[in-house]
Amino acid sequence: MNTDQLAEVTNYRFADLVDMALDAVECHGLLRWLMDHTDPRDMTIRAGPGKELKITKEVVKLVLGIPSSGGSIPTFGWAQRKQVASNFRASIGIGNRPIKVEFLRQRVAASGVDQLTMRCFFLIVMNRLLFPSASWNITNSDIVMTEHMDRMAQIDWCQLVYNHLCDSVQKWHQEKPKAATRTIYGCSVVILIYYLDNLDHRSCPTDRHGVPRIRHFHREVIFQLAKADKNKHRGSPTTYGNCHFRSCTDTCYFYGPKESNGSSDFSVHIPRLDTLLSEKIKLLPARRRNKFTKALERHDKEIDKFCLSVKKATNNLAQERRNLAATFAELIDDVLRAESPDESHEDAPVSDDEDDMDSQHQTHADSQSEEYEGNDTQPETDNGTGSSGDDSPTGGRIPLFY
Repeated sequence: MNTDQLAEVTNYRFADLVDMALDAVECHGLLRWLMDHTDPRDMTIRAGPGKELKITKEVVKLVLGIPSSGGSIPTFGWAQRKQVASNFRASIGIGNRPIKVEFLRQRVAASGVDQLTMRCFFLIVMNRLLFPSASWNITNSDIVMTEHMDRMAQIDWCQLVYNHLCDSVQKWHQEKPKAATRTIYGCSVVILIYYLDNLDHRSCPTDRHGVPRIRHFHREVIFQLAKADKNKHRGSPTTYGNCHFRSCTDTCYFYGPKESNGSSDFSVHIPRLDTLLSEKIKLLPARRRNKFTKALERHDKEIDKFCLSVKKATNNLAQERRNLAATFAELIDDVLRAESPDESHEDAPVSDDEDDMDSQHQTHADSQSEEYEGNDTQPETDNGTGSSGDDSPTGGRIPLFY
């Protein structure tokens, strides 16, 4: 992409994806193992005793760096979806032929910055990275998601990707484990990078806190980490989970993504003793090194437990404030709806019945929870046809959009 096109992508709040170093995923064995070990009930990767990673919308944000605030995409009926797809086909002059990714790449390579060219770019992103399905061609769902290009920056894409990933993990576990053909749906790159990023191995990226994390993972890093994590048992099925996890405080996931104002809910950082004293430890004789290493590890684990407690309390407090804000927002809406059209907002009387308002607040605060309406906007799977081997989205090399 040229400079002008990059500027347009930035306006849509997708600039971080352009800097990604990953162009393909070749460790389909590890991907299948991770899908097997991801619990669809709570979206937690359980890789072994004491090795659990919960996948959340915030994890999607930290890995991909796509927009994480705003609304959902409009819901289209079957007839509307067909019409939207037909209109797009007419706009690119392809008729009823399948819309191949290479065709859209050529359009983007022509260096245009018009809305249609940018839509072609985002169609590739949806089909190859964010919402991959069993189809190699652009689907009607991809086209529908890009129908309103003027609203792309106002959509909570992290929530949509997370919802689709939840559905994909659920679908994976509902299929027969020994089926001849199995397709991995959803943005499995999130699961892959999230897992590898938590391994304690020398092949991990040296920058442990820079986001989005997809910027720090290229094909060779993933290959080396997957190789190191593989359990080497001759004559048995290939499994993973060989590497230990690093301390949670030594990753970007402990602190969470930054908000739009540049601050995060939890920003304290306590350095680890084994990191501060690593150079000194190396100078010790081998026979004495282990004693010091174990002592530092015990202390660091205690600090990790303390930090987790503080983070949990901080997140609970933040959620209570959000719930409180939502409660009062609803009360204000009730007052506004009760006003007559002729009354002025500035002169409208305010109820002095504080006890009644406190009672309503208590009732709402005990029961209210925020829901997201993105579950019914997931991409279709083109007849649900799966495939395996090097020609499938999960066999051999899994290409991304660039």
